Amino acid sequence: MEVSSIIAMQPANRSVQRLARIAGALYLVNILAGAFAIGYVSSGAPTIHANETLFRAGIAAHLIVTLTNPALTLIFYELFKIVNRRLALMAAFFSLVATGIEGASLFVQVERPVVPAYDVYAAFFGFDLMTTGYLVYRSNFLPRAIGVLLAVDGVSYVLYSFVDILGPGFAGHLVPWIQLPILAGEGSLTVWLLVAGVNAARWTERARISSTLLAPVASL
Repeated sequence: MEVSSIIAMQPANRSVQRLARIAGALYLVNILAGAFAIGYVSSGAPTIHANETLFRAGIAAHLIVTLTNPALTLIFYELFKIVNRRLALMAAFFSLVATGIEGASLFVQVERPVVPAYDVYAAFFGFDLMTTGYLVYRSNFLPRAIGVLLAVDGVSYVLYSFVDILGPGFAGHLVPWIQLPILAGEGSLTVWLLVAGVNAARWTERARISSTLLAPVASL
């Protein structure tokens, strides 16, 4: 490769690494806020009458997740549209719908909802993870193993959401085992993005090939 080409690629490499690490930071915020809201608060203050302060803290944590999700969705779309634009867009739609459901659920304060909003959210988020896992697997700038773990993570979300809707009594027996893929899938992606980012050289080359292939279509 010519020296001029290498120099021209350096700004793009730095930009994509910056995006990857921002995504890792946002995902870490999501995991911590989500674990606090869904894990700790749900068990300690399932209703506002049990512990109003803790219950409101859980709502605030959910709000943090919904505020950071759009930015995280946009970054993932930018990173993975060079792998498959349609699937990257579909993953973005799944993520934004799940975020909308989570945000809307904050306005509904009921004692025992027939279908918990979390189950509906989890179904959409699970499909987002499965799609993202496939994109990671097909990319050559992130480890394929993370893609597999994300896909398994997504399946566990979808499985739990339907089991909890159809048989909530049985769903309780799946916890905490069905939650283990969350740590493996989303946890490994978060740590990798924060520590290693993406293989910027491979991402830039993939982006160059993608833009070359799309050029004839854009000119029509």
